[in-house]
Amino acid sequence: MWSRWIPKTLTYRLFGSFLIFIVIPFLIIQMYTYGQIEKMIGRQLSDKNNEQLNFIINNLNHVRSDLFAQMLQLELNPVIVELLEQPGGDADANAGMIAPILEHYRSQYAPYGENYVRFELSDRYGNVYGNAAAVAVQNPEWRELPEFQTAAGSREGFQWVSGNELSLYSVIRSEEQIIGWLRVTFDYAGWLHHFSRNLLIQQDYIILDRDGRVLARTKSNIQLQPDVIARIRALQHDKASFVDQKNALLINAGYIRPMNWYIASAFTLDIYFGSLDHIKKQLFITFMITAALFVLITFGISSGITRPLKLLERKMSDMGQEKFQKSMIPEGKYRGEMLSLAQTFNRMVDDIRSLIQQLKMEVREREAIRQQMLLIQMNPHFLLNTLNLIKWNVHEKGDRETTDICIALGTLLEQSLASEEEVIHLYKERELVQAYDYIQQIRFDRRFHVRYEIQPELNYALVPKFILQPLVENSINYAFSRRKQDGLVTIRAYTDEEKLVLEVEDNGSGYRAHEKTDKRRRKGIGLANIRERLNLLFRNDSELTIVEMEPGTRVTVRMPLLLAAPNEPDDGGRAE
Repeated sequence: MWSRWIPKTLTYRLFGSFLIFIVIPFLIIQMYTYGQIEKMIGRQLSDKNNEQLNFIINNLNHVRSDLFAQMLQLELNPVIVELLEQPGGDADANAGMIAPILEHYRSQYAPYGENYVRFELSDRYGNVYGNAAAVAVQNPEWRELPEFQTAAGSREGFQWVSGNELSLYSVIRSEEQIIGWLRVTFDYAGWLHHFSRNLLIQQDYIILDRDGRVLARTKSNIQLQPDVIARIRALQHDKASFVDQKNALLINAGYIRPMNWYIASAFTLDIYFGSLDHIKKQLFITFMITAALFVLITFGISSGITRPLKLLERKMSDMGQEKFQKSMIPEGKYRGEMLSLAQTFNRMVDDIRSLIQQLKMEVREREAIRQQMLLIQMNPHFLLNTLNLIKWNVHEKGDRETTDICIALGTLLEQSLASEEEVIHLYKERELVQAYDYIQQIRFDRRFHVRYEIQPELNYALVPKFILQPLVENSINYAFSRRKQDGLVTIRAYTDEEKLVLEVEDNGSGYRAHEKTDKRRRKGIGLANIRERLNLLFRNDSELTIVEMEPGTRVTVRMPLLLAAPNEPDDGGRAE
């Protein structure tokens, strides 16, 4: 299914490889890098925003704590208590003394914005004093506010009230009698607007109550989505940082436990990420233009490379039709690697021409050798026919032993004439050894016997023809030449690690004992011939070893295990 999408020509493969392994991975890396940059900037912004948010929350808590502390100091101020305990009294004179005291306490909020704190005090006669002016305002209903009633009825004697402003209501007592009513008011909305303008990162802030209603905001156009408010209200003690994808806002939120408020900062991501998106777009366009330029250059280079290759392909296709007569590539057109390629191709054509001529000569020589071999085979066939004539002649005269000798010799001679066979079944090789053994038993007056230890499943293993007979001949001629009786030749065949192992072991005098009585060094009849044949048939995948024992000698042949079924023709074949 996917094979049809794979380019067939080298030009398009190079082009596709450039796109797949260079352009696309580099583009993915660029996109991943910009994504990581955005995440890193987002985390840094979030951390900075959280620091500023914590700074605002801490200052807001300090203001609240200071308001409560100032309320307690005012309740215990001896001048205030003395003026409130006086019966009747001059309200304007009292205002001239109370106003500076209230102004003194208000001035202590300068670090937080003193203009956003207001102190108001009422005596038992309905006179209301403030820090703004040294005058008293007659307002008896002021002390009847529900908040004062609640504060008076509570055990603490004060009450916090949050609305458009944060107010602390308290009553001042003397000898269990209420002599004054005090209200401290904090304009937290104005304070937040003023305080946030001095921060390093400019953003919008919103204060929410526990029900999610907006109490204050630094900008009137800020609108938080219901799902954003729900996520903010879900906070208890932790802080949260998330992105409002719809409005592209980075939201940082925290919980103000003493007032049961939530405060959130909204940072417009377009301020930073808008410029980053513009830079990313510019770099992406530049990258695409550069990549397209490189693609065109690659396409041109690959076409220049593949053009002589196509010529080479055409020349190779024409080689058979033109019989190598007009298949040369002109070398004057090319330089560098292409010139080397053309020269190599031309040398290859010349070599092929020479090889063809050499092959033709070898075929003629092989035919001549074949004719000579056919003539040479006439003499062995004549000898075989003569041997058969002798066999029938002695058979008619009743000489059974001579007849069996002729049969055994005929078996050996017939197998030697089958020149087209290189390997035969192991059981046939055993028959050859048995025929040779019969002749030698007559010659040596049965001074030895041959024992076979061959696994039945190896009868159809393929072995080189006449691989065992020369080894048995060595044992008989050298090991038993001076032994009068009880000679034993053991022939084994077994497998070892996917190898066929053939062993011929005798109990004769051995190699060293023969060297002492014979000046000539024993080399073994046919051993060199066997080694050469094994090397020709099995390359380096075979070995022949000779081990001297006490007594006797063991010759071991290892070769690949090749099995041929009984019903297959066993005419041999060259092993690979």
